[in-house]
Amino acid sequence: MKNTKQREVILGVIDKMKREKLHYKVEDVYLYLKSQGYSINLSTIYRNFNDFVEKGLLLKFILSDGTAVFDANVFEHAHFKCLKCGKIEDLSFKNMGINFKKETLESKGYNLKNISVLVEGLCSDCFKKN
Repeated sequence: MKNTKQREVILGVIDKMKREKLHYKVEDVYLYLKSQGYSINLSTIYRNFNDFVEKGLLLKFILSDGTAVFDANVFEHAHFKCLKCGKIEDLSFKNMGINFKKETLESKGYNLKNISVLVEGLCSDCFKKN
C-alpha cells in the first residue's frame, strides 16, 4: 500500500474514528475533510476505505437502507442504530448474551470474511422523549 499525503489524511480520520468510537459513511468523511480544508475526491476515500477493510483496519456494515458505514473498532461486535436520531453505537456480543464462535462456523466449512449484526430501534434518549 503506497503511502500518499491523501492516505495519511484518511488515516488521520480513521484514528479519530477509533478514538471517538465514530461510525462514518464515506460521504461523512468527504464532508469532514472538505470542512478541514482538504481536497480529496470521494472516489479516493471509497477506494482507501475499501482497501482498509480488506487489510482489517476498518469494519464495513450495511444499514437496512443499503448505506455502507465504516467502523475503526475492528473487534467482533454488533451495532445499534437509532431509527429516530440516527446515532450508531457499538454493542458487545457478550453483553447481548450472544456467545459467538467464529471457529464453529469455520469448522462447518464456511470461510468467513465479515460478520455484521445490526440492531435497530430507539436509543434510550429518544425512547425517553416519546
